[in-house]
Amino acid sequence: MPSHPSTYMIEKVINSTKLLTGLSPTAPIFITIDDFLLDSFNNLSSADQEERLQSLEQYTINLYNMFLYTPHVHIIPSMKHLHVGGSVVKALNLIERNFPTVRYLYQLQHDYYFGKELDHTALISEMKNNPDKLNYILFRNSYRTPIKPCGTWDQEIITVGDNQTNKPSLIPTSKYSDNNHLVQFHWYKETIESIISLARFPENPLQVRAKDACASRSGGMGLYVYSEPGMIVHLDGRNSQGA
Repeated sequence: MPSHPSTYMIEKVINSTKLLTGLSPTAPIFITIDDFLLDSFNNLSSADQEERLQSLEQYTINLYNMFLYTPHVHIIPSMKHLHVGGSVVKALNLIERNFPTVRYLYQLQHDYYFGKELDHTALISEMKNNPDKLNYILFRNSYRTPIKPCGTWDQEIITVGDNQTNKPSLIPTSKYSDNNHLVQFHWYKETIESIISLARFPENPLQVRAKDACASRSGGMGLYVYSEPGMIVHLDGRNSQGA
């Protein structure tokens, strides 16, 4: 949720999807807008409360002005605070009802954009070829982002595309993150809904679940990490007011 009405960051994120080679330029895009947590207003003056509400209102207007005549972009505002989990489930429910053929989905955070070209077609092909084990692909921010291999990971690596040298690979991981990822739609919806309390970051309970699944040698949750670092770039949405 923005603290400033600038749309700089969301524009940067959406424009970066052009780096997903093979993705249709008219693929549906859903932008959620969360409301403020009521408790966050407790220690604010009336003037500060009004300023925050006006910023959110202006941000919403700016988005509609930008995308109102772009038919594949859908803006989903909320009238109460849903947090990340609730906002994601709200969008998933709308997608399931109105776009029932959707099988795969990119979940992108408002302050992480793609920094490198990515073969979307090859990734979807691997998901189709491995429907029972490849549920989630996490994209790394930098070399410092750990892969955290899971189980007999060296026997389960999936090469993206053909088997030529230096091709990126998908490595089984015990890491679950809300950072940008590609998922199988129905697995994702079921998984997010299973955390019950949606007013939080899904990565908090799901990281615990992922670690436990790997430790139990049950084969994990079908989580993989894209081997190449620096695929996504952070804009620091908590502290930045845009440009």
